[in-house]
Amino acid sequence: MKNDLLDFCQYILNKWELDTKDIQDRAEKLVKKYGGNNVITTICYGHKDEWESREKAIRYFVECSCSSEGAERERYTTILLQLLNGQETCSDGWR
Repeated sequence: MKNDLLDFCQYILNKWELDTKDIQDRAEKLVKKYGGNNVITTICYGHKDEWESREKAIRYFVECSCSSEGAERERYTTILLQLLNGQETCSDGWR
């Protein structure tokens, strides 16, 4: 599991030209593998969101990670890793 997550995050961080379909396909595979459809809570930049499914949250944070840089990308990737690790409450650690 850990290698899959690291490979996926490396892919996100190294992807310069965004191919949304490819990113979504990879996210779907990971959701199927680690997924679950419980209500998920994310806290990013102090804003709390509730998601009806892990898949929707993962898709959102994959897109955010791929379209941002620097500290912002780190925040989104932190939450993405927590989602992929099965946590139901995920935070970027912002205070």
